[in-house]
Amino acid sequence: MTNLFEFIIGLINLALLAFLLWKLFGKAVKGALTEREQEIRSKVEEAEAMYSDAKAEFDKYQNLVNNLEDKQAELVERAQRLAAEHRASTAVKAKQEAEDIVSKVKSDMEDAHRLAKAQLRTEIAKATVLQAKAILTENIDESIHQNILEKFLSTVGGKRC
Repeated sequence: MTNLFEFIIGLINLALLAFLLWKLFGKAVKGALTEREQEIRSKVEEAEAMYSDAKAEFDKYQNLVNNLEDKQAELVERAQRLAAEHRASTAVKAKQEAEDIVSKVKSDMEDAHRLAKAQLRTEIAKATVLQAKAILTENIDESIHQNILEKFLSTVGGKRC
């Protein structure tokens, strides 16, 4: 029985100690627990706000990446279009320059042909004059020569010396 009595006394002591502790420190412990709870709630709200901000920032950067991909595609398309326009423009210019060169060459050839014809005529005329002179000096005697000179001088209006 002593054990039971000691047990009951110990139980009463424990209850008294718990009651005294609760009365003395209950409000302080409850205030500390409430304060800790508030602090944890505040940190959770802060973490949720930071998560929300980070998610918004991530979405913003994701949109930027998507926009950059679109911009890149636009730039590639524009570069290809400009390259095609440049090729076409260069081809037109090259064709025009080739036509100009061909026209110049034709003109130069025609000029050279005319010049060659004129030189040929001059050479033929010189050769003809030389040939005529040779023929005339061989076949004309002094009396025919004198007769030709007199006719020439009478048409020119000169007198015989």
